[in-house]
Amino acid sequence: MTAFLCVVGFIAFVLVVYLIRSIPSFVSSDISSRELFVCQSCGHEFYPKWQEMVFGRWTLSLRGEVRLRCPHCQKKEWCHEKRK
Repeated sequence: MTAFLCVVGFIAFVLVVYLIRSIPSFVSSDISSRELFVCQSCGHEFYPKWQEMVFGRWTLSLRGEVRLRCPHCQKKEWCHEKRK
């Protein structure tokens, strides 16, 4: 029973983190993200569409990586936010 509650708690935690990370995409009124991302394959810098930000696969790291399709090379890679 306690193992089940731990698993449910972990899943709830992951969902909350995912939703909190997705809030800026819902709040922005433009059609693209406000964060600039860099493709790991070709180095192209781009602003992903909000749908990709919301439904993209996020890592739970502080680096801010999302699995996105690069508009330049068309590869689906783990792209990271460009730090200012």
